[in-house]
Amino acid sequence: MTVKREQEVRETILIVDDDPVVLKSLEQVIGKAGYTTLTATTIVECLELAGSGDVDLVLLDVMLPEGSSVESLPEIARSAPDVKVIMITASSSVDQAVDAMKKGAYDYLTKPIDFDTLLISIQHALEIVRADKEIARLRENLKGRYRFENIIGESPAMLNLFDGMERVLNNPVTVLLQAESGTGKELVAKAIHYNGNRSEAPFIAVNCAAIPPSLIESELFGHEKGAFTGAIARHIGKFEQAHGGTIFLDEVGEIPLESQARFLRVLQERELVRVGGRENIRIDVRVIAATNKTLSELVEEKRFREDRYYRLSVFPLKIPPLRERRSDISPLTAHLLAQYRKGFDFKGDISVSPEVIRWLMNYSWPGNVRELENVLQRALLLADEGQITVEHLPLEMEPALGTGGPIGEGGVVVKDPVLGKLRPFEEIEKDILVRSLEATQGNITTAAAQLGLGRTTLYRKMKKYGLD
Repeated sequence: MTVKREQEVRETILIVDDDPVVLKSLEQVIGKAGYTTLTATTIVECLELAGSGDVDLVLLDVMLPEGSSVESLPEIARSAPDVKVIMITASSSVDQAVDAMKKGAYDYLTKPIDFDTLLISIQHALEIVRADKEIARLRENLKGRYRFENIIGESPAMLNLFDGMERVLNNPVTVLLQAESGTGKELVAKAIHYNGNRSEAPFIAVNCAAIPPSLIESELFGHEKGAFTGAIARHIGKFEQAHGGTIFLDEVGEIPLESQARFLRVLQERELVRVGGRENIRIDVRVIAATNKTLSELVEEKRFREDRYYRLSVFPLKIPPLRERRSDISPLTAHLLAQYRKGFDFKGDISVSPEVIRWLMNYSWPGNVRELENVLQRALLLADEGQITVEHLPLEMEPALGTGGPIGEGGVVVKDPVLGKLRPFEEIEKDILVRSLEATQGNITTAAAQLGLGRTTLYRKMKKYGLD
């Protein structure tokens, strides 16, 4: 039987043996199978070539001039962690084989070598090497995709968010993301995970609102076989799946009150017991929770445990809604259009009229960034020439009463274009404060003077709306 490779890329195999006859025969067989070969006769040469970055697999004779090469396996693993090693020996000692496997060898073959068996072992080892390289590549892509630079925003509110994210990257504290729907909660959670020291471990996202109350404990903590009707096998829960990494719990306020005691134990002790089980299972996870509700209000309504609220809100981060960072709308639009054009049939540039930007700036965005994404994708489909005009936007986005004022960029929207009603006074007042601070780059004295308010009054209003 002959094992042939179908891959176009020729992997490199380093053959290490001090017997020139064995070395030559192995080189011929392996080269004929479609691999590139390198040869060495000593452990020193082996370590030098294996650590060069050009080798995918080492075929290593146990006995070399310097002694047993088994002792060099840990050093090979340190200098070339992605390289697999297959040991070859004239001895059939079980103890020697076990020792080699414990020290990191992938396989152990005895002489005289059966070439078919050898080629199968090489093929299997290289399949693992390729898989490891692909996983590493995907991880790097994820890190690139979730870099902070891909979260667009230069407004004071976003800069404050970035600062908070930086502080928790490599710290295991529980993070509570407070945000409306559509603001990008999972994007922020992934950015924290993939830019921190847990990036090589799993990121597990859970939408708590999508899990039936009767199944929430089983999904989060797992269950043992026979724990309840239908539990035909052991189930590993989301917390265990996230061991070493991060679990992201979206809509955490939807977890039923009766399940919160078990959840609190996980937060406090970092250990759990599967449903129907008795074993305490230790877990190492960073918890990032998110909610679009005010948890303190749920506590007052007795719908959320107070002790759990304090455990969750160790480090709260607010993701501002789009209407509170209008200065980010223009660069965010440009960023999204640059992404979308790759999937649309546009050969030239995509341009946006100034009138479109004015409409976007003055809309209230109840659906936040997600709604902006939908609006832009729809506009692209309608913009045959790659020029987006107001005709390509939904009619309800037409600038409402109060646009064109002096505060910020394009004024403050007074009338909700979706509901067709005047917005509540406090909502408008908060909007004015937010946009005034953006327009003055956070300068309290300047903002207060231009608004005709005293500094103390402005500070009091900022505190009232959570802007301090």
